[in-house]
Amino acid sequence: MPNGRSSSNSKAPRQRGAGEGRRATATLDGTPGRSPAKGKSKDKGKGELRGSRFRKAGESPGFLLWQVSNIWQRKVRRSLETVGLTHVQFVLLAGIQWLTGAGKSVTQVELARATKTDAMTVSQVLSWLEARGMLVRTQHPDDSRAKSLRLAPGREELLATAVRLVEQADNDFFSPIGDDNIQSLIEAMRVLVTSSTP
Repeated sequence: MPNGRSSSNSKAPRQRGAGEGRRATATLDGTPGRSPAKGKSKDKGKGELRGSRFRKAGESPGFLLWQVSNIWQRKVRRSLETVGLTHVQFVLLAGIQWLTGAGKSVTQVELARATKTDAMTVSQVLSWLEARGMLVRTQHPDDSRAKSLRLAPGREELLATAVRLVEQADNDFFSPIGDDNIQSLIEAMRVLVTSSTP
């Protein structure tokens, strides 16, 4: 039965205002988002970063390098999870193997310099690896104040497995740009590494 209340209390569908529902999608690489509302300027406030000489973040080599580096490191980290190593642990162990494989003794300072890794980080990671039997320190043959680093006996196969995993991750990551561009990229990165201040 009717309860005496007016049916005008029932909610009618809400009408959208002009431009409502058009959410702008934020992009940093210069790809277009949704169209602005009718009558709005397309260029007003678009992608501006005060103080930057770039119109878009995707034009900044530093920002692109940041993106590429993070994506690549995530892929490598996932690959190394299967052998129980972090990326920095792998880099330092591989660095020791590269340097000692050339028939020379390598110190902690030399390893930090060769891998371009912060000295404090190298010290902490090497202590962790030594405590877990991954590497050993011995007296340096030419410097009584220094210790030589080398891979612990029996750990060569673990490192070899890790190398294969990382190189496969590298191949998968860089393959979209093609072999010729990869070589050009390698040469460009070598210039940046050698010209950078330690």
